[in-house]
Amino acid sequence: MTHEEYLNLGFGCCSFGNYKKAIECFEKAIALKPNDAEAYYGCAMVYNEMGNEYCKKGNYDESIRCYEKAIEFKPDYATAHYNVGNVYLNKGNFDKAIECYKKAIKFKPDDAAKVYQTYSNMGAAYLNKGNYDDAINCYEKVTDLKLDNAITAMAYQNMGTVNYKKGSYDKAEKCFGKAYELNNDSVYAFYYMRGLEYQRKGNQDKANECFQKAKLSTFY
Repeated sequence: MTHEEYLNLGFGCCSFGNYKKAIECFEKAIALKPNDAEAYYGCAMVYNEMGNEYCKKGNYDESIRCYEKAIEFKPDYATAHYNVGNVYLNKGNFDKAIECYKKAIKFKPDDAAKVYQTYSNMGAAYLNKGNYDDAINCYEKVTDLKLDNAITAMAYQNMGTVNYKKGSYDKAEKCFGKAYELNNDSVYAFYYMRGLEYQRKGNQDKANECFQKAKLSTFY
């Protein structure tokens, strides 16, 4: 078979979930044309898909192995860096998750939605570490993307949560207010905004009642 035939067969096998055969085809294509970027991308794509499958099954260690293998074939593969970052985030390895997300941003994911997801998840990793300023910086990056109102509202909502944890209540109230302005379906933002208003006026009982309602909401 020719190099092109191996490539076509590899992509076809991948689309049908025959990952082992796909890898074999791409590796044979590489053997015939060692500097062909498309064949290396094919291998990376297959290992990324395998990582996704293992992740769905909860086999995180194997999914990490596959994502890292994808990165070996294509070091600038932003999607694989993002995906392995998510696994580390789920495992509670926040430093490693942040490292992966930074690489995903460096290699410029190919659409704004992925950039938003990367910054949002990196913000969550920083928040879990207690690095509040870094978390806020990530959420501000999301607002700079000027995506739809629901996404921007969630970023402001996240900033409100971080500022609340910091004890920066005035900033938190403004962030929750902006989130509710952009998406008035946000029960979480509404009750935190209202609770902080009561707290500012000295009515802590009513504030605590609102905060509890916010925590019980399903939007956040």
